[in-house]
Amino acid sequence: MGPATFPMVLAVSLSILVILYWIQSRGEAAAPLFEKGKGPDALRALALVFLAFGAAYLWESLGAPVILLMLSLVELKWIEGFGWKRALAVGVVLPVGTWLVFTALLGVPLPLGLLRWLY
Repeated sequence: MGPATFPMVLAVSLSILVILYWIQSRGEAAAPLFEKGKGPDALRALALVFLAFGAAYLWESLGAPVILLMLSLVELKWIEGFGWKRALAVGVVLPVGTWLVFTALLGVPLPLGLLRWLY
């Protein structure tokens, strides 16, 4: 196992969850393909899969905090349609919390990427 294991597990897990969510939403009675103000469910699911694999690919070069911030902002604002306050709050808390859990509690260093000059 190397440093690429965690992002790949994360990407595959998120992809499986997206597929299961999409299958479950198709089972609801007369679920419309287009909802008011939102894109098609299949396009949203595909966007999540591409985001997950893009995050895994750029994990080392951009760094975990930057990737988690970008991933959460794009997912919450663009795909889920949340407001900026909520998306920014989660977007800031998620990378900081993840960083603290992995580095302080588990002792596993996450890649800093662009933020190497801070540490």
